[in-house]
Amino acid sequence: MTDPPAIRVWYWRTCDPCTAAQWSLLDGAETAWAHRLVRDVSRTRYVASHVGLRTRLAELTGERPEALRFSTGPQGKPSLVGGGNPSFNLAHSGDWAALAVSTLGELGVDLEVFRKVRDARAIARRYFAPSEHAAIEVDEPDTPFLRVWTRKEAVVKLIGTGLLQPLTSFAVPTSAEPAEWIDLPQPNPIAEPRCWVAALRAPQGCLAALATARAPASVTIEEA
Repeated sequence: MTDPPAIRVWYWRTCDPCTAAQWSLLDGAETAWAHRLVRDVSRTRYVASHVGLRTRLAELTGERPEALRFSTGPQGKPSLVGGGNPSFNLAHSGDWAALAVSTLGELGVDLEVFRKVRDARAIARRYFAPSEHAAIEVDEPDTPFLRVWTRKEAVVKLIGTGLLQPLTSFAVPTSAEPAEWIDLPQPNPIAEPRCWVAALRAPQGCLAALATARAPASVTIEEA
């Protein structure tokens, strides 16, 4: 009997500089991008994120981390080259990275380190759907703003458009409820009418969300 379809999520820290052996796991494009980053902290976080991505995908596929090859969609969403590979999505914020992997099909994940959001209400009024505004018109808007933001980011990462998709074109749940179905903007690149949006347990001081067109039997979360 095969295991029921599930999603796995990993979190890991990205603040420790990588060793030469870890750098060697990256391909030429990743290495070139890392060297173009001006700030040392940005370079460290990028390399640690991609080393973690390759290491975990290698464990799942049986490939060597450095042998993994990626292709990108029209808007830059990466996927593994080769049939039968799982779908994945990577997110990072501050000193944390998150990776979600699924055998169900495309998915999107977002992670945000908690922070004060300047002009949160004004940003929401301009860029969020009307049904989302009320949740942010409160005395302390930062947490509800980031809750909505992570869910909307997860959705646009699921459909592969990124922020080219107007954030006013769809609405996500604003409550702390763990998971709900929402209507997707039409048309969309994955040709799905709806998606399942879930708040994820995240590292302390972070918020995270997941979006997928198929509700999983389970979501397993690991933190390194």
